[in-house]
This record gives sequence, C-alpha cells and structure tokens, in this order.
Amino acid sequence: SKATIPTMAGMVGALSGIFASNWLKSRIDRDLELLEDHMA
Repeated sequence: SKATIPTMAGMVGALSGIFASNWLKSRIDRDLELLEDHMA
C-alpha cells in the first residue's frame, strides 16, 4: 500500500539520524581527548 513508503522513509531517516549523532558524539569525545592530551 502507499502508506508503507512514507513510514519506511521516516524510519530510515530516523535511523540515519541516530547513527549520525552517535558518530558525531564519539568523534567529538575523541577530539576532546586529543586536545586534553596536547594541553597536559
């Protein structure tokens, strides 16, 4: 049916958003650690 397409698109969008924010957070955490190492 036509209703499944927007639902799937929404799920894919939400999942990629979750993955993107997780990746970004781990990257920022790592960069902060490197920065602290340089300052110490």
